[in-house]
Amino acid sequence: MDIDRCIGSGRFGIVHLATVGHGDGTFETVTVKNYDPEAHISPYLSQWMRTHTHENIVRIHQVVVNAATGGLTRLVMEH
Repeated sequence: MDIDRCIGSGRFGIVHLATVGHGDGTFETVTVKNYDPEAHISPYLSQWMRTHTHENIVRIHQVVVNAATGGLTRLVMEH
């Protein structure tokens, strides 16, 4: 994944635009939201968002919690 640029920030974290390469040689533009560990993102909410589809719900591709950075949560979502 290549982080292209910051597209926003707010109370809970920073949002970046990124490009992800797939194994078949194609690329996809995604949004990566880094949540502050104090934001306490519910794992149930992120699981629900990965399994439900609706035109008004942003699809989550991946959720990563990094223990080395004190619990920083990174959501990789459709853009």
